[in-house]
Amino acid sequence: MTPNVTADDKDSTPITPERQPQAIIIEKILESFSTSEEFVRFWGFPFEPHYAKTKDGYILALHRIPTTRKEHEDAMNAEFNGLSRKLSRRLSLLNRQKRGGRLNTPKQTRPVVLLWHGFLMSSEVFVCQPMLEKNLAFVLADAGYDVWLGNTRGNKYSSKHVHLKPSKEDFWDFSLDNLALYDLPNTVDYILNCTGAPSLTYIGFSQGSAQGFSALSLNSKLNKKINLFIALAPVSKPKGKGIDNKLIDSLVSSSPEVIYLLFGRKVMLSSVLFWQLMFSSWKFASILDNFMWMLFGWTSEYFDHKNLAYKQMYSFTSVKVVVHWFQIMRMQRFQMYEESPTLFRNAIGGHVVPRFPTEHIKTPIALFYGANDTLPDINYILRHSPTPVFCLKIDEYEHTNFLWGKGIGQIVFPGILGLLHEYAEIWPETGENHPITELEKANSEVHLQASTETETDVFRTVPWISKSQIDTILAYGVGTKVDLDDGIGVSFESCSISVNKFLNIKTKTPRAIAKAKIRETRSGWVKEWLMNLVLKNVNDEEDEVLFDSQMEIAGDGMNLESDFSDFTAAPVERLTITELLKNSTVPFGNSQVSFTEVTHRKFGENIVEDIDIQHSSSESEDR
Repeated sequence: MTPNVTADDKDSTPITPERQPQAIIIEKILESFSTSEEFVRFWGFPFEPHYAKTKDGYILALHRIPTTRKEHEDAMNAEFNGLSRKLSRRLSLLNRQKRGGRLNTPKQTRPVVLLWHGFLMSSEVFVCQPMLEKNLAFVLADAGYDVWLGNTRGNKYSSKHVHLKPSKEDFWDFSLDNLALYDLPNTVDYILNCTGAPSLTYIGFSQGSAQGFSALSLNSKLNKKINLFIALAPVSKPKGKGIDNKLIDSLVSSSPEVIYLLFGRKVMLSSVLFWQLMFSSWKFASILDNFMWMLFGWTSEYFDHKNLAYKQMYSFTSVKVVVHWFQIMRMQRFQMYEESPTLFRNAIGGHVVPRFPTEHIKTPIALFYGANDTLPDINYILRHSPTPVFCLKIDEYEHTNFLWGKGIGQIVFPGILGLLHEYAEIWPETGENHPITELEKANSEVHLQASTETETDVFRTVPWISKSQIDTILAYGVGTKVDLDDGIGVSFESCSISVNKFLNIKTKTPRAIAKAKIRETRSGWVKEWLMNLVLKNVNDEEDEVLFDSQMEIAGDGMNLESDFSDFTAAPVERLTITELLKNSTVPFGNSQVSFTEVTHRKFGENIVEDIDIQHSSSESEDR
């Protein structure tokens, strides 16, 4: 049962300290949700489930938000009062009388936008945040767009097939090729047939962007049906090895048969759902944080509400999709699935695996990527794809920040709204299928032209994102023309924006950086003691701490001079490591170790080297 939420609960006002208790309640409610429909209806939006059948028999679930909250509320009130049907009948009768039984003057229909999730995800990632203004699907719906959310075959919503069952291996015999050849094209056809729109805008995150690149490169007709392709954290070929982990790197280099032997030929990492149930939401989020740090080096610092976001991070996909990504990493090219790979890494095969011909894409492309994202190879994308109409780098962002990052509502969403205003297609709604006379056709075209001109003067946006904000962000992503050997090109090197500077957010405090640096140490007692020591002497509001040189933790590779001095400003007070250690104590079992004089600033395995200490113990004075 959907909770009863007042209008105040569902407004778009950012969460302020005085609204914090209400925000906590909302977060607790959302944490109990497990479907996209629950999230959508909680905020008062209409929700429509749709199902598109692919040509190879998979049934894909689509989630639609057709109108704004206000329109939905008005429609519900009208229906509740019993006026909707009577009014529509009277209007229909009047219209028929005016047009003599033929087509009436056409009206504008809202543009269509299709959002597609990333690897091991579902449509929930676009609607799960506890602040309405941080959910892309809700922002677009309230701005006046017809929003559709896609779901890749095999995930929690798209686990049906005309003939196959998920318990069979044949059901999971699909790779990125199938997503490009069937899932996206067949979904687009279904949406256009359902809405009557001539084209739609496609927004893909991570693997959703790879799905867009691959599908558009193979299907020339699809290019005419997608008026704009917006890639968030775009991936075609991962940068370098993609994953900085020796174990995973060995899997990437190995034969697919080894991976199939380890993980089977069905679902990838199906046990994740079990561990989700075993751990609390915050503990599970902490585990995923460490997992992403180990694999990709992401610190995951620029977004909140991880307990909600990470809960939506996993949904089913096939092991074959993972094998396909490993092949792309191994060959360092955005290619189709290799069905008969060679057993050895550098062996010469008997065939050439075709690369996705992304240079043939005709649809306008817009890119949003993060400077700290270790996955996308932006240079590869720019080199093998047509010149994008917009390309913006966000300095502090990593991969998942484009779903839930801080500042996403002030930077990413205004950019998307501005691009949609320029490229999303408006069309006349023909209504009933009546024969149209030449005079009516001419009047219809004149009316359409006038309406379109009026429509382009008005931005489809939300109250908390102004036109000036949109124009400002659009200016950041426009490249500069440069002279090339074969003509004039466009450079996007200067197209970047800093969340901290743009939103006037103070950079990370010494406390935060100290925590990050100390977290890298491996000696448990050293880490705990040094953390407490540093945090006790660090001022969060003033960058006043400069550590003395030569402070090292043996065996942990942590040099405080190089690791800490780079974030300090001109210090008001200089705290040397001697001053930090003086008269401080370290708990050691049942004892306390006191530092009275530091003669050598190096810590080793035997607690402290070359440091005069006084050691007291309740058990023994000689210890």
